[in-house]
Amino acid sequence: IPISIWLAGVASFLFVAGYTLVTVVAIAWAGWRAMRRGFDPAFDLLMGWAVFALAVLLYLGMLLGLLPYAAWLTAALPVGSLAHALLLAFALGHRIRHKQREEAAIARDRDRYRFLSEQDGLTGLFNRRALDRRLESAVATAARDSAPLSLIALDTDRFKDYNDRYGHLAGDDALRCLARVMRENVRNEDMCFRYGGEEFV
Repeated sequence: IPISIWLAGVASFLFVAGYTLVTVVAIAWAGWRAMRRGFDPAFDLLMGWAVFALAVLLYLGMLLGLLPYAAWLTAALPVGSLAHALLLAFALGHRIRHKQREEAAIARDRDRYRFLSEQDGLTGLFNRRALDRRLESAVATAARDSAPLSLIALDTDRFKDYNDRYGHLAGDDALRCLARVMRENVRNEDMCFRYGGEEFV
């Protein structure tokens, strides 16, 4: 609008046409680079802007006298704009699906890392960090529902003597065996934790 006020009609037209072409070419170049980097929605974006750029070039060519007047050229810009809008809608849909897949992958990784951060590597039981988190929630739930809550603490007797006599690998096997017995003898809603070296909850 300022250019059309300050410059004469032809100069204003040429400036706006040039600015439009430069903008479309810049967007197409960015889309092409994104597509080369493996960003799938960029193809639809690139096609949409390429169709629009072609329509603008044909229309400008007719207006500037570079192309002969033809009835179909007068429809190039609106048809190009329509095709552009449709392809951009496809690009947006593709981008939304791409974003949803990214978010699902992030959520899976977050859950996996949270699980790994709360799991004891030796026994496969929950670790002390998980106990701290879940005990507070269990106490609050029991208090709210006026329900009983039980907690059993186990300490493996003479574990140090067993380790010294049979070795650390045998001690690890004993802890894994104890953890398996615990898991097999609790209900689905119960949780087992390795609290310390040979202490369990």
